[in-house]
Amino acid sequence: MSLNSISQEQRLAHVAQWRASGVTRSAYCVQHGLKLRSFIDWIKRSRELGDGDAKLTLIQGKVAKVLSPQLPAMLVLECPNGSKLHLPSNTSASWLGALLGALS
Repeated sequence: MSLNSISQEQRLAHVAQWRASGVTRSAYCVQHGLKLRSFIDWIKRSRELGDGDAKLTLIQGKVAKVLSPQLPAMLVLECPNGSKLHLPSNTSASWLGALLGALS
């Protein structure tokens, strides 16, 4: 099947299957006979369309100051699976945005 003949629905299905597979983009493309550059474009397009299959979801949380001088203020990102990422409270917003973009 030519890459040009793959419908948008099929492209989104490939992206969803890749996300669920746990393999790298490159490995998925080799397994399915896809061009990596095209597949990366599909992934970007799926984000623009709001494909609903993103691994990260922003949820409302609380910001609390730690008043103990022994413990510096921290930013805690908690995933639905319970894993947590502790970052210094002065973490750059642009760096954090880039991190979240890379993880999604």
